[in-house]
Amino acid sequence: MKGKLFLFTALLGMLIFLEGCKKEPSTGGLTIRVTLNGSSSNIQGAFVGIGTSLENLHNSLYTAWEQTDASGEATFSDLKPELYYYEGYLQVGGVQYYKEGPIMIVAGKHIDLPITLE
Repeated sequence: MKGKLFLFTALLGMLIFLEGCKKEPSTGGLTIRVTLNGSSSNIQGAFVGIGTSLENLHNSLYTAWEQTDASGEATFSDLKPELYYYEGYLQVGGVQYYKEGPIMIVAGKHIDLPITLE
């Protein structure tokens, strides 16, 4: 009987220990889908940058940047939870399209953000 009680106590202790070791996610993610004004299709090759302030963004001091892929998406992973600013840019011929704005990254969440360049 003592052996079964010891085994039960040991297993219960291991379960409690393992449950306590589970870590909450400490980062978040962001996917920005880019379209052009007047179009419903996502655009490949647009520049997308994110920064921790508008000043950094305007001075091209990016936390990360990507060009949109064939699906018109730029994906950013492992971002610290905080307020970021994004900008999207594309030049077609002599016309420049642009969009910027804020986005809050939350730990354990991946945000899908559609933007339209104007």
